[in-house]
Amino acid sequence: MPPETCGICGAAVALGDAAHVMLNAKSEDGVRDYYVCPTCFEEELLPHFPDPVGESDEEGEPSTPTDHPDETSPDESDATESATDASG
Repeated sequence: MPPETCGICGAAVALGDAAHVMLNAKSEDGVRDYYVCPTCFEEELLPHFPDPVGESDEEGEPSTPTDHPDETSPDESDATESATDASG
């Protein structure tokens, strides 16, 4: 099978190594269908799509949102207040 062309950098990439990317911008252009090399996928696309909250990372640890790292979720602040009340 001939290689695909990366839709970002134009490099030839084996189909088995390529990421299949579909974009549906809800426009009259319709769905756009691309193959992307692993390097462009990791460096150009993946940073735009962080793991959803509650999904696990590769080490099995829950992921944390990176949008507001200084904020705590309501569940975390309630647990901290309860622990403080119990020790006080």
